Amino acid sequence: MEKLLTTRQVGELLAVSCSQVYKWVHYGYVPYIKLGHSVRFRESDLSKWLKKRERKGRVRYKTAEPEGTNSSRDGSIDQKGWAM
Repeated sequence: MEKLLTTRQVGELLAVSCSQVYKWVHYGYVPYIKLGHSVRFRESDLSKWLKKRERKGRVRYKTAEPEGTNSSRDGSIDQKGWAM
C-alpha cells in the first residue's frame, strides 16, 4: 500500500501553507482521501495532478513581415523584433 501524506507534508512539498491545502480540498481542486475527520493524499495522485497542470513557458518569436506591409505606427522595430 502506498504511503499517504498529511496536509502539512503536502504544504511543505508544494511550498504552500496548510490552510491553502485545506482550501484546495474544500473546493475539490486537489485529489484527496477523506478518513473520518482527517484528509490524506496519495503522492502518486499529487504527481499526476501536478503533471496535468504543467504549462510550458511563453516563447517570444520574431515575426518577419513582407516588405510593403507594416503594422507598426512609424514602421520602426525595436532590438527584440517588436513594433514600436
